[in-house]
Amino acid sequence: MAQESKSEESESAMANSHRVRDLSRRFCVIEYRPVRDESKESACDSRAILLVIEEEHQLQFFATADFRSIVHKADLEYIEQLLKDLPMRARRDAKVLFDQLCSLSVGPLITGKVGTFDANSADFEQICAGFISV
Repeated sequence: MAQESKSEESESAMANSHRVRDLSRRFCVIEYRPVRDESKESACDSRAILLVIEEEHQLQFFATADFRSIVHKADLEYIEQLLKDLPMRARRDAKVLFDQLCSLSVGPLITGKVGTFDANSADFEQICAGFISV
């Protein structure tokens, strides 16, 4: 009987652990950093414009409502095209794409903050504040 109780406790703990994992989401904030001179990239001018959330091997994409006013005219077409392309690439291989987005370090888009959060926490609302679905 004691062994049966331990087994039930173990199963319950595993079920709770699985539920916690189900609520956990990974996120990646992408920042726009205008490049003024190729030899002088400045990270101090970067601003968060994209948010990518990974949940159950699917990606959701969000942008700041004002990203078009933040992005320099020379970079706008590239970023708009990228926003159209990302969902298609995510359907092919979401994990690979998410990993790539989490390691951007060159060009006008760089990786900002990367982490995890619980979908039921206040952190979720904080992270998503200012972003709209694209």
